[in-house]
Amino acid sequence: MKGYAFASAALLAAWSAGCGKDVSGDTWLVAAGGDTATVAEVGAAWDGLGDEGREVFTSKDNPLGDFLLAFSRKMMIEMEMAGLPRNS
Repeated sequence: MKGYAFASAALLAAWSAGCGKDVSGDTWLVAAGGDTATVAEVGAAWDGLGDEGREVFTSKDNPLGDFLLAFSRKMMIEMEMAGLPRNS
């Protein structure tokens, strides 16, 4: 049920951010360093959290904003790590 609530909130956020009235799962929601994450990808990440992981965000005043910020930061860190030279 929490996943549904988050997906609804993500769609509402995307719509209110000017993404248009026809928001679908393939509409981008987060952009970081030239990479994007869609509404569906962010929703799947939320659904992939366990109850304890969700509690970290739902116990705060702005669970959607805090989750999107954390998700965006994770994207940027992964992009930076992908660009690091690998030791052989």
